[in-house]
Amino acid sequence: MSQILDWLHGEKEKRSRKRRSKSHHPDHHPVESSALTNHKVEHIESKGHQRMHSSELSDSGIALEELEQILAENMVINRDSLKTPTKDRRGSYFPRRSSSNRNFRKGSAVVSSDTDYVDGDAVVPSAEVVLDNSKTMSYGGGAADSDADLTASNKRASKEKEAWFAFKSEIVRLTHTLRLKGWRRVPLDRGDDIEVERLSGALTNAVYVVSPPKDLPHTPRNDISTSLAPQKSPPKLLLRIYGPQVEHLIDRENELQILRRLARKKIGPRLLGTFLNGRFEEYFYARTLTASDLRVPETSKQIAKRMRELHDGIELLEEERDAGPFVWRNWDKWVSHCEQVISWLDDQILFGKQGPAKSSSDQWKKRGLICGVEWSVFRNTVEKYRAWLEDQYGGMANLRKQLVFAHNDTQYGNLLRLTPSGESPLLLPANEHKQLIVIDFEYASANVPGLEFANHF
Repeated sequence: MSQILDWLHGEKEKRSRKRRSKSHHPDHHPVESSALTNHKVEHIESKGHQRMHSSELSDSGIALEELEQILAENMVINRDSLKTPTKDRRGSYFPRRSSSNRNFRKGSAVVSSDTDYVDGDAVVPSAEVVLDNSKTMSYGGGAADSDADLTASNKRASKEKEAWFAFKSEIVRLTHTLRLKGWRRVPLDRGDDIEVERLSGALTNAVYVVSPPKDLPHTPRNDISTSLAPQKSPPKLLLRIYGPQVEHLIDRENELQILRRLARKKIGPRLLGTFLNGRFEEYFYARTLTASDLRVPETSKQIAKRMRELHDGIELLEEERDAGPFVWRNWDKWVSHCEQVISWLDDQILFGKQGPAKSSSDQWKKRGLICGVEWSVFRNTVEKYRAWLEDQYGGMANLRKQLVFAHNDTQYGNLLRLTPSGESPLLLPANEHKQLIVIDFEYASANVPGLEFANHF
């Protein structure tokens, strides 16, 4: 961009000098000449290539050819940048923040989700911006704006409406930045007309379903044969905003890498776009399983089939096998810190220092020792079991061969059942288990199949 601006500035100065020199000639009759003005050049990244601009170029045709060459070269650079990981440009309307997953970015926000592929992988657009949902967490709204106006006296309702309007407007702007399929039809000034439903507000994620306005205008098309065809509404989106200060619990860069591996096998929801503190995913028309569903024998069989397909469908990387079972890596990572905390709490119980339970946060004082026995006994038991388990597998070399790609969090809240309709293949008895979809791969890693089974039940 800076190269083109410098070039235009130089051309204007040369033309200005030429006009001044002609104005002093007695036989000169001024002739209007075309000027290159008000041209807006977008999505051009400067690569630092040096170009020689001849001071003798005065002909407008040659000048325009030079501009065309510059634009063509930069467009080629832009296309080539989609084939290798690049660092994205920062957004201008969200607060900026550094992130450990910045180096993961592949492509840029000029990529349109679910349309571009490189080496068989969907190129997921990304933006280095932060989507702030903090002001809406204490409110339960998010529905599309209705005709019922809030009274000025209701300060809480007014603040709630203002917070949701700002949040939803930023969501629409972010969908435009990421070029999410169909969502550029939603005008930027219609943020209040989208519907945002919060599904959860847990420690690690805040999850929302984002629905487009119901009365979007018809967008004219260049193709006459399709201009009269009904246009589909933009698809619903699943918006996931990461919880604050959970980087020590979840490796977001690793999670995104896993989602890409799953996408190659068409497992789980498609990743549509990412930003610094969250992502957009494909929304499934499904219901979440309940605890009572897990007591149905046929459902348990279907879950077992799906987990077997997951274990067999995703190949582990060599470094994942070399690192060993994730359950023990997690134990080694946290055991020292847990020992400090649990030992202190146990001392309060053993020596009667805990005091009375005055609130719900003090219920631990009634339960006794944290692990049921003193910490030293508990840790020693786990270490003995670890050694016994490795011996049962025939040593670490054989245990390494038994590792599979495990979900590690198959509780019923992470299992969805699709609601197929019409003549969907999912309605066939042989495919009924495929109605089940596993989501939330935050803890996915290499483990033995038995741990997946034990964790589920």
